Amino acid sequence: MPCRPLPSVVRCAAAALALSACGSESSATAERVTVTDSAGVTVVSVAGDPRSLPLLRVADTLTLRGAPEDLFSNNPQIVFPLNDGRTILSDGSSFALFSADGAHAGPFARQGQGPGEIGSLSGFWQGADDSIWVVDMATRRLSRFSPSLQYTRSVLQPMWRSETGFSIWTGITGDTTGVVEFALNDMQRAPGRYASEMGFGTWVIGTESPVMSDRRRFGEYLILPAGVLPETMISVPMGRNAQWRPLGRCVAYGYSDRWHFQLDARGPDGKLVTQAVIRAPDDPVDPITPELRERYITNTIRQQRPSDFTTRYEKALREHVTFPDSTPHFTRVFGSRDGALWVQRYRGSATDVEDHWTIVDGNRGRAWRLVVPVGSRLLAVDSARVFIATRDDDDVESHHWWSLPELEGITPPAGCRVN
Repeated sequence: MPCRPLPSVVRCAAAALALSACGSESSATAERVTVTDSAGVTVVSVAGDPRSLPLLRVADTLTLRGAPEDLFSNNPQIVFPLNDGRTILSDGSSFALFSADGAHAGPFARQGQGPGEIGSLSGFWQGADDSIWVVDMATRRLSRFSPSLQYTRSVLQPMWRSETGFSIWTGITGDTTGVVEFALNDMQRAPGRYASEMGFGTWVIGTESPVMSDRRRFGEYLILPAGVLPETMISVPMGRNAQWRPLGRCVAYGYSDRWHFQLDARGPDGKLVTQAVIRAPDDPVDPITPELRERYITNTIRQQRPSDFTTRYEKALREHVTFPDSTPHFTRVFGSRDGALWVQRYRGSATDVEDHWTIVDGNRGRAWRLVVPVGSRLLAVDSARVFIATRDDDDVESHHWWSLPELEGITPPAGCRVN
């Protein structure tokens, strides 16, 4: 999908932000990315160190403006671009709508549990008919809004089993099928501990007896021994976590201990079929030294309010949690609606360093990198643009869409295309 024109923009040279990617060379060369076929599966390998890939150029910046300073009680974490250029921004309890030129246009919805209200926002997607589906984890509802943002109906997500949670990342075929993350809470006893798994499947909205696709393992969490942090799950710091993200009709799936993603699509029989693989086999990692381990613990504890819980949490990190030998390859993953895969190079909880991302066009075998300045957060990606939150010297956060013209014209691999 080509990048939509921005009605009101600030040219890169005049932007208030220090855009480190401005004016950089950005044409990927054939030597950097190789594409081969293996047993009917497309394999895309990013050759060499991803940190040496061409740097994307930021052409234009669109700033969201006009919202009251006290609109969000927390830093907004959820960003959803609509097909017509408008943006929904949320901290999970407040839901603001911004017009295509970046002006605040009022609330999208209000918090609550009534019809059209949202208790705990988990995700959005927009169907082929431009209708919007909103996922509410508090009520297990999926609510449909018309393209004009009028509430029309809700669908109750069935309880697969007791103590099951869920989240929906995207729609695969319009507004009929969702990609669902299930917290299976399937405890398995380990020496002195318990382990909990999560799983992934798909669900057809509106059916009374939905059939989940074959379930895939999603990730691991620890429940520490009684007396350390009772009834609290801790993910293994810098451990082997898994992530799923939509990429066209496929879902990209990978573990953070290696830069290797499968692109799976749901087949006619409900099974997940691998369509392609995208990988960067030469991506380097850093050893977890005692200094890095201490920095991780210190940064993690600093972000919490002092309490008895914090004291026990720090004790658990120091005495009961086993750190791996090296850092993961990545921290977060995004998939744009046009099929670009975005992978964040691991940087832990640090915000005082630059944020490096690798962007791969798996269909034509091209790759780039983007560097986000210190103190900024990348919150969402769209067709040929990216959403950045930046704090100024007074600790006030502003929100911007960066236009990235080199990413125009990307489409998903053949087996992952929506049409």
